[in-house]
Amino acid sequence: MNKLSKKIKELREQAGLNSRELALKSKLSPAYISKLESGEYKTLTLKTSKQLSEGLGLTLKLLLERLGFINNGEKQGAGEKMVANALRGHGFNNEQTKQIIQYAEFIKKTIQK
Repeated sequence: MNKLSKKIKELREQAGLNSRELALKSKLSPAYISKLESGEYKTLTLKTSKQLSEGLGLTLKLLLERLGFINNGEKQGAGEKMVANALRGHGFNNEQTKQIIQYAEFIKKTIQK
């Protein structure tokens, strides 16, 4: 299993999907999803990335950020990433997640004064 396969599986699980459901939503074969998650495929085409993003309910940009292919331009600490992923896993979109984290930082600074 490679980093890509682990991340795809993690995103699928966060979306509350089994591999068959992801295949259906992504319009990819269950065999392809299985091979992708087992590490047989080490890269993705843009078309496949788009299909996976739709199946996972993410924008293409967000999928590519979560897979580590692009940087969202912001530096996040490990804790902040965990919180963001947890919020997204509970249905919050990227903008809502960002606002919640900003609010938490505000509260933290207020308490420290």
